[in-house]
Amino acid sequence: MMLLDVADLAKTFTVRQGWPIPRQVSLRALDGVSFCVDRGEALGVVGESGCGKSTAARVVLRLIEADRGRVTFDGEDVLAASPARMRTLRRRMQIVFQDPASALDPRQRVGAALGEALAVHGMARDAAGARIGAVLDEVGLPAAAAGRFPHEFSGGQRQRIGIARALALAPDLIIADEPVSALDVSVQAQILLLLAELKRRRSLAFVFVSHDLGVVRHFCERTVVMYLGRIIESGPTGALFDAPKHPYTQLLRAACPVPDPAAPRRAAIAEGEPPSPVAPPPGCHFNPRCPLATPLCRDVVPPLRDFGAGRAVACHHAT
Repeated sequence: MMLLDVADLAKTFTVRQGWPIPRQVSLRALDGVSFCVDRGEALGVVGESGCGKSTAARVVLRLIEADRGRVTFDGEDVLAASPARMRTLRRRMQIVFQDPASALDPRQRVGAALGEALAVHGMARDAAGARIGAVLDEVGLPAAAAGRFPHEFSGGQRQRIGIARALALAPDLIIADEPVSALDVSVQAQILLLLAELKRRRSLAFVFVSHDLGVVRHFCERTVVMYLGRIIESGPTGALFDAPKHPYTQLLRAACPVPDPAAPRRAAIAEGEPPSPVAPPPGCHFNPRCPLATPLCRDVVPPLRDFGAGRAVACHHAT
């Protein structure tokens, strides 16, 4: 059953560019982004830096206001909700940030950081104390951690605190914005196993933003691929990575390290640098780097076409 439905999201930022006399230019971070998430499902959002995946995550929670589009959470229009209603909705929609060090106030003890959200939502002090102890235990930290400061923990432990803070209000959806990219590989595995267990135990839905295809393949049932503010391919994770249809998705897969040093390396299929997001090329944004590009690709934006079995691809030449 669908929990989150995002349709035609658009967001443009005004940025300053140039030297010595800077000028204001428009950067279109999201250009008609649409996706959905079922209850208990993990949706991966992948793409290189600057493609708009983190902006999409923040717009869904209205940490950034959208210019256009619709976000429906459990049948309710999030973008039209009043501030009071948004406070209630955010009990059910939480976020885990990329950098656990900057996500926590260094002057605030862990218990106070976790209790702040509970107090905002009207939970009594005694009940809040019990909830804080329970969620710390659930993420593998002792109850004594509540009396310590963030700098007293390792990076992996700080991310566990961030996860505990997201869990404290018993949400239905967690947006995980690169939750393991700042951690060592061994710690990444521990955090992923923790998230998978929480997903199973609590029937949580996830929007899992990442640039690491291996992590997404391990954790997510479905994946969407973004490029310069647009979704260019989507589908079941295994099928999408085993047989990518869009040339950009093929490039991403080819760039993944191969664990066996004797295995043949996949050849890269694109050349050149990504275009500037403040001046993307017309038509398909990937056309300057695509080996399949034709005049049609340079003139016409390819629609996201349905290929069956849950697959959709925005490429004029996909088969």
